[in-house]
Amino acid sequence: MRRIRHTQAGYSLMEVIVVMAISSVIMIIAYDLIEGAMKTSLFVESHNQLAQLSQRPVNAVSSDVFQSRAVFQNDTIGQSFLSKVVAQLPADHPIQAGYRLPLADVSTTMFGPDTSGGTHYVGNCLLVLRQLNPLAIEWNDGSSDLNFPADMYRFDFYYLSRNTKRSFGGAGYYVDLIRWRSVEFADYGQLSAFFSAVSSTPQKNTIVNGLAAAGITTAVDPGAATTADNSFYTIGTGGTLTQMTNPAIPVLPTDAANQVFGCGSMLPELGAGSISGKMLFSVGFVPAKPFVLRDPMPKWACQDASLPGYVTGFENKIVGTGASQKLLVRLLLMANYGVGKFDSQEGFAISSK
Repeated sequence: MRRIRHTQAGYSLMEVIVVMAISSVIMIIAYDLIEGAMKTSLFVESHNQLAQLSQRPVNAVSSDVFQSRAVFQNDTIGQSFLSKVVAQLPADHPIQAGYRLPLADVSTTMFGPDTSGGTHYVGNCLLVLRQLNPLAIEWNDGSSDLNFPADMYRFDFYYLSRNTKRSFGGAGYYVDLIRWRSVEFADYGQLSAFFSAVSSTPQKNTIVNGLAAAGITTAVDPGAATTADNSFYTIGTGGTLTQMTNPAIPVLPTDAANQVFGCGSMLPELGAGSISGKMLFSVGFVPAKPFVLRDPMPKWACQDASLPGYVTGFENKIVGTGASQKLLVRLLLMANYGVGKFDSQEGFAISSK
């Protein structure tokens, strides 16, 4: 009987090498496509987030300015109030070097960039005396019960702070926008006029005690064109108003349970990056090797070697006088979504003071 011999099935070495080469090429092409899609997705995500993040704090600042009694400038009066506030800033939110209040350009009502070598009108921090809702205090004028609407004020300060908890673009830190709030103050002018018009000590004490029950023991003169050392008064028994010597402007105590924060970031997202963990954010700053951004920085200020840290992504400028005075606020945010890959977006608003 004759045996039938079957040929052994298999692949040659050359066939295996060809298949591996073709597979490698396909894998490289697929990887490039996936990597490109991921980069595009990260860019779109960062750009969309930047647009939302940059405008939100600008709107909040604009709203506070609209409700303000005073916006302080880089003059003797403004600097005196600023020094009181800076002395109260917490150690975990130090103010960045080169901070400067805006100085009103009264020669124009149009916004334009500062001129090189000229006056620095643009500020990179903002201090306002914001008017709050009145405090209703019930009192009796001798014939009927009435409500005394005590005017209330608070100092709001917006400034930039370097945070070294993470690095942006290899700088070793990122820059955050901080809002600092003071305790509340009564209106010296209103109280002085009321106490002068009322002769009854018990009636005066009703107002004094009503303010004290709300934690208000100090009044500020919002209309005084004078320095901080001459603007604060202690509210005493019988309606006495005693000018304070070397007054302080204390920070509003934090009450996390009621979502009241005396000092904190207006952009808490900056500390964490995006959901994917691939993007980092920061308020605009100038590192040793400048980033390549889509938006200009500075846009309104001018570089000055004598003011290191002055140029930032937070700019504000005042133009005009009296009722025509307006305030511009601009916030530039940056995103880093890869090595040497940066994006930027600005928030912008103009408010009447």
